[in-house]
Formats: sequence, C-alpha cells, structure tokens
Amino acid sequence: MAFVPSYQVQDITFSDETSASLAASVTSDIIVFMGTVFSIQVVYTGSPTGTVKLEYSLDKTNWSDVAGSDDTISGSCNTLWSLVNMAVPYVRIVYTRTSGTGTMTAKGCGKHE
Repeated sequence: MAFVPSYQVQDITFSDETSASLAASVTSDIIVFMGTVFSIQVVYTGSPTGTVKLEYSLDKTNWSDVAGSDDTISGSCNTLWSLVNMAVPYVRIVYTRTSGTGTMTAKGCGKHE
C-alpha cells in the first residue's frame, strides 16, 4: 500500500514492484488517498494495447470505477489523472490487456488545500 503525503511525488507499486509487465492485465497496489487534490501519472513503454482506469473504495474490498477515468492505451504513451475533493481513502490503477506487451510505471502526488 502506497501512502502519498502532501507535495511529495512517490512511486506507485504493483505487487511491491515499481513497474509492471503489461503481458497480462494488472492492478496496482492500493494507494491511500490523502488530501483534497491528488494526481496520478502512468507511463507505458513498449507496444501495449488495452484500457486503463482508476477504481476507488471505502473499505479496500468493494471497488467502484472512478467516472471518466477510462483511457485507451496503444503503444508508448502516458495517462495523467487529477482527482479533486474525493471523499474516499483508497484508489488503485487497473490495466486490462487486449494485446501487445510493455511496461507500466506510475507516480502519485497529493496536497491539502
């Protein structure tokens, strides 16, 4: 579980690793959302094809999609989300593979307003 304090950029992990293979679908470790504004950036390398989205939870068991967070991935690119005034403590990144392979890394940064 990654805790991202205010104004400090930190790696988001995948099974306690700082990068994930995109040869299969993958979900990040749980990110503890602290603050009123939080940003997540994911960088994809190689030739992955699939979709990525954010999910959030109040209890780390039941997950719901963050509305509007879906992004289609095709090759090397990146995704950046800014989350404002979310009243949930837990977030995670979910990549669903369609084809291709590659690597995904992610960073997060939060702040209190």
